[in-house]
Amino acid sequence: MGNLWYSWTSLSYRPGDVPVAMGISDDEHSARDAAAAAVEAGDAFIGYIKEVRPGLTADFLLCYVPTGREWHGRKAADGKVRWNRLRPAVGAGFCELMIRLPGMPR
Repeated sequence: MGNLWYSWTSLSYRPGDVPVAMGISDDEHSARDAAAAAVEAGDAFIGYIKEVRPGLTADFLLCYVPTGREWHGRKAADGKVRWNRLRPAVGAGFCELMIRLPGMPR
């Protein structure tokens, strides 16, 4: 399938708060483990994972292009996080989180 990344975030109980933890991984299981750690510890309410591909905009910004595959995970009664696949997101295929590459023109 080629060059897929997994953007993960662990969110607190309070809307509007900054994420408890977030990152990017090239391995789906590592992303699940990382997002689940804060949820299982009780520091976060929900984990969220989005499968993305790296992209490059016309003005040399690195971005993540969502594939449409997303999951959310919440703590179950046994204390482990259970992951559920979300419906494909509207807007999959558009760049998110743009980063200017070093040395590229503005």
